[in-house]
Amino acid sequence: MRKCKVVYGTAGCGKTKYAEALMEKLGCTRVIDYTNVLGDLDALDADVLVLTNEMLIGAINFSDVIISKDDNHIEPSTWIVEVSERGVKLMRVRDSQNQEVIEVYPWVNRGVGAINLSAICHGYQPPRILARQDIPFEQIPPEYAS
Repeated sequence: MRKCKVVYGTAGCGKTKYAEALMEKLGCTRVIDYTNVLGDLDALDADVLVLTNEMLIGAINFSDVIISKDDNHIEPSTWIVEVSERGVKLMRVRDSQNQEVIEVYPWVNRGVGAINLSAICHGYQPPRILARQDIPFEQIPPEYAS
């Protein structure tokens, strides 16, 4: 069973920048920054924080961590997804118990909701505005389509 803590997120999302705050919050004393996880993570001690681009079972998604402006304080957050005939609504809360609301996204149709959820699952903030193309791709003159 894995003892070390693993945080994953896309390249450039801030894992390394906020490694000290993550170590403090997760009770770690050292950090290993992997682009790709190699070797046996189960062999690492409990005080090790592993940062990676790979989504691993049991790993913490960096996008689910809130970092305050002072760069020294992090808190987990939770996305609440509401699906109904109206469409999909996203709400981000500070923690799942007291549900202090951090941000709310407006109701969108299920297609846009699926795009927003995909962004969250891949470590990105959902887009605030998702606009259709001005011109369908098939109608773009060949000299401009590259």
